[in-house]
This record gives sequence, C-alpha cells and structure tokens, in this order.
Amino acid sequence: QHPSGRMKKKCFKKMMSQALPHFSKEEAEKMENHIFRIYDLNQDGFIDFHEFMTVFMVLTGDEPKSVLEKMFRIFDVKSTGTITKEEMLILVTDMHKLIRENETDEENETDEELANHAF
Repeated sequence: QHPSGRMKKKCFKKMMSQALPHFSKEEAEKMENHIFRIYDLNQDGFIDFHEFMTVFMVLTGDEPKSVLEKMFRIFDVKSTGTITKEEMLILVTDMHKLIRENETDEENETDEELANHAF
C-alpha cells in the first residue's frame, strides 16, 4: 500500500481511525497528532519504514535508556527538552479516554488532577 516506504499523515490518520473506532473525530485527531509526532523522527511530514522500525524497536527493545528517551519525547509535546504542567495536561486530556473505560467511580479524577500527580 506504500510502495515508496513512506506513509503520509493522511494515511496514518485513516489507520488510526480504524484502530480507535470508539473515539470521536476530535479525540482521534489529537491521538493521531501525538503518535505521528513520535514516529516522524525527522519531522518531514512522513513516517518512513526506518522511522517506524526505529520507534517500534525502541519501544519494544530491551535498552532501558532508549525506551525512557522515547517515553520522554511523548510527554515533551513542544520538543523543548522539558515537560511542563501544560504539556502534561494536554497529553493526559488527549489520552485519558484510553483508560477511562476501565476506571471505577472512586478512581475518576479530572484530567488536571491526573496531570498534577506528575509534579
């Protein structure tokens, strides 16, 4: 489906909408943006095979430092080298739906409360 070995954001969006069918269009778009940002290492607007495999191997590999660096990049939304409360709140708000269905009433915290736990 991608003979050039590169996936445009539009194709990635379609794939993500199939993977997250219970998300609204707005919720899915936020998730797509966060995940695409992680895979598009050189920020050229495409995910190529090398970028995909690099992230896949880092996130599934056994090199702890590399895994932690990638996890940091997920939370460093603005790519400044630091994670602010604002960035944490953005990510928690956008990703909270992934875990909401499994929460009990006692665990129901606001997005802001969840983000503040990190600080």
